[in-house]
Amino acid sequence: MDNPESKSIFIPIKQHPLSLRRNRDFISTAAVLAILCLMVSMGGQLSINFLGVLSISVILTAIAYRFPYITIALVFLLGQIMGQEAQLLLPENLRQLELGPLKLRYFDPMLLGIIFAVVLKLLQRDKILMQFLFRNYLLWTLLLGWLSIEIMRSLGVYSIINILGEFRTYYQYLLLIPYIVIFFQTEDEQWRLFKLLIVLSLLFILSGLIRGGILRGFEIGFGVRWFSASANLALLNGMIALYFGIRHRLIKINSTVIIMLFTAFFVMTIINNIRSVWLATAAAILIVMLLRQSSLRMQILSTIGILTSLVITHYLMTIYSIDFLTFIQDRSKAFYDYKSDVTASWRYYLWIEALSRIKESPFLGQGLGLHFELYLNSGEVVYTSPHNLYITIPYQLGFTGLLLYAGLLAQIFYRFRKAASNQVSKQKRTMILAASIILFSSSAYYIAYVFEYFTWLYVGVAIAVNNDKVKK
Repeated sequence: MDNPESKSIFIPIKQHPLSLRRNRDFISTAAVLAILCLMVSMGGQLSINFLGVLSISVILTAIAYRFPYITIALVFLLGQIMGQEAQLLLPENLRQLELGPLKLRYFDPMLLGIIFAVVLKLLQRDKILMQFLFRNYLLWTLLLGWLSIEIMRSLGVYSIINILGEFRTYYQYLLLIPYIVIFFQTEDEQWRLFKLLIVLSLLFILSGLIRGGILRGFEIGFGVRWFSASANLALLNGMIALYFGIRHRLIKINSTVIIMLFTAFFVMTIINNIRSVWLATAAAILIVMLLRQSSLRMQILSTIGILTSLVITHYLMTIYSIDFLTFIQDRSKAFYDYKSDVTASWRYYLWIEALSRIKESPFLGQGLGLHFELYLNSGEVVYTSPHNLYITIPYQLGFTGLLLYAGLLAQIFYRFRKAASNQVSKQKRTMILAASIILFSSSAYYIAYVFEYFTWLYVGVAIAVNNDKVKK
């Protein structure tokens, strides 16, 4: 006889005719059509703007949902290249997009598509996403929840455009993590993304040469910079990732090419004279040595690259009558005599003013939308961040926000360390170790700057590959 229980699994479960699950697509379609009809009936420029934004959002959401590698490439192109590196190369009317009263960055529409793609996965109750949000990295969820509370609290005080603008400027990068976790679920996908990030990071050598050549005529000097601080840090991140790929024999490159890349990085980093990147580079080298992740071959190749870069840099500076040692000494004053350095003392006064304002609301912060409004000792008003992440966060989000961020870092490092100590594949170990060093060195960089793209792209890859349910 047949087992009646074996047949029961083939009996479809009847749904109520008015169930949300059965009618979800119909309700969603009807809602979209209703909104479209409403906007069209209103007419005018508002209707046109809305329809345009809606169309672009649908397209970019589809790209983010179906083509994750293209999406990451667009993050690089729109967020970093168009957003910062190419700004001064564009005609003035194209440096910032405008939509009515809104001033958009090139990356804003793509960010919206990424958010919508993640929301769609959330509505589908994706297991990987739910595990990320509510188990493995709960502190990420709590931090974003606290940001949402700060946004709501600020609505009655500041303009919604200013509020969302500040969120976009300082915290949007954290949203890249769940996107990578969801859309790069297999180890092969994550490894391909890791290699793509290395290639994109190293492209800043080319973009730096183009920008330095066109804007600066390859000039070298104390105030001359060939690329932005975030691009210089991204280049460092790429070198760290490449180092570990070669170290674990997963990426095969000719020794001459390795030396050339190390040399190019150190030369461009020195002449770009961004001290926070110098500090991040020193932190990366130190932690690599402390973790004993330096093989004899990589020690030799990197040493040759460093020595070659010093010789080339010294030669280039002599062309512009700059003494190399004097240049290094003057640019290093910020670390031991900040008062004698204009930009360092400027930051110091901003920090002091910001700290005094933090005392007014230490737990909740000032909220989002104020544009800081900090005063220098001269009385000048500065509408920019204090140029220090560890002051910016408590200024806007209070010490509650800073505590949540610190907890998130501790949670990330703990899980990375735990995974790296287990028996894992070379690919997995490479991605986790590289992301750990990148996050550590970037934390040193954040003493003088705030969040940027590439650190959190690399960290997102390591978080994804470290997921308990990652597919092979």
